[in-house]
Amino acid sequence: MPIRPPFRPGSPFLLPAALLLALLAVGPASAQDASAVDGMLIVRVEIIGLSSINEGFVRRTIKLREGARFQARQLQDDVRELLRTRKFLNVVGSSAVEDSQAVVRITVAEKPVILTLEIDGNKVFPDEELFKELGFAAGDIMDRYSINKGRDDIRRRYRESGYYYCEVSLLESALDEGRVVYEVVEGPRVRIREIALEGVRSFTDIRLRTRIRTKAWFPLLRTGAFDEEQAERDAQDVQQFYRDEGFLDTRVGYRLDFDPINRADLRLAFVIEEGPRYRVEDIAIEGNEVFGSERIREVLRLTPGAIAREAARREDARRIADLYGEVGYIDARIEPNYDYLETPGQVRVRWTIVENRRSRLGRITIRGNTITRDEVIRRELRFFPDEDFNIVKVRRAERRLSESGLFSKAVVTPSRKSAADAKRSSKSKRGSRSTS
Repeated sequence: MPIRPPFRPGSPFLLPAALLLALLAVGPASAQDASAVDGMLIVRVEIIGLSSINEGFVRRTIKLREGARFQARQLQDDVRELLRTRKFLNVVGSSAVEDSQAVVRITVAEKPVILTLEIDGNKVFPDEELFKELGFAAGDIMDRYSINKGRDDIRRRYRESGYYYCEVSLLESALDEGRVVYEVVEGPRVRIREIALEGVRSFTDIRLRTRIRTKAWFPLLRTGAFDEEQAERDAQDVQQFYRDEGFLDTRVGYRLDFDPINRADLRLAFVIEEGPRYRVEDIAIEGNEVFGSERIREVLRLTPGAIAREAARREDARRIADLYGEVGYIDARIEPNYDYLETPGQVRVRWTIVENRRSRLGRITIRGNTITRDEVIRRELRFFPDEDFNIVKVRRAERRLSESGLFSKAVVTPSRKSAADAKRSSKSKRGSRSTS
């Protein structure tokens, strides 16, 4: 089995125990009291204990600098930032006084370096293909989180290809030698021989199967590989289909039925609990002041007597947002909820509206047009400064610009103006009127 070449043979990968203990012993207690040094000018920042990590990396991470004023709190923050990089076993910050000036010492204990990276037991995928699944390589700092994640990523790669029984373990004893060794037991490739739908009463199997991307094995055409994540997404898609059709309580999961004789053959069963289909009995609207409730009701698709479809509720939320967005309330929050009533299968749709402030257009800035002139683009916008920000007009302008063939993409993004900017802009306008 090929092995990744070692990184700098002979370089130390373990910190000697005596040195590590010495580093752990260093701390503010053995140096000048940090609070007593507060406010002093920093004459020097010393980095102690580095062997493989570049000193520049440490200096870029910390904020204490020569020539700045010393702050004990910043020293603590710098220590935390270095530990967050996950490159060090331990970091200790201390301070001392030298000629009435502050000396900062950052003492570090580096994590060992990965000397070799190995994968044993893999036959289906070559080493180089599995190495691509890892977020590290030989020569990198040995970080236990990344190493454990690499084990899970290799296992995921196998399972996505149908090797459901695959197990990946980490050879713990090799870590002490600076080696990361994954041991793979591939197992047989599982094939889905059948996909079943259980608990279906309201729709045909054919209609539901269009929501399922997992496919059963078919000679030469489909491998029938079982992918846990895809099966989970399929269950969620079927559940969403039901809820879009008014079955608000529907729950969908799946069950794996392995053949008792040939464990590589699998029957995948999606289990559906439909529940009742709900209809809208009433509409409640609260928080609205700009528009009356009747005006809002005019744009709704979900009305009393209609099936409580989730897709229709999402569309209604967009329509109410557009109603407010046409008159400048682009930050209005539209929050729909269902109130389940005592009558079985009946709900009240409750719309809670937080209108927020009205927005107006200010300066219109155009970016990204290296060839087309601003004037050409402005003609297609059809909205102008000092108008109410109209979200519907904005969408139409984006569509016109995209369909013009001049641009691959056109996006209009509102940029918030601070209160100070607005005040300056107001003064500028008053000044320009007085001089004209």
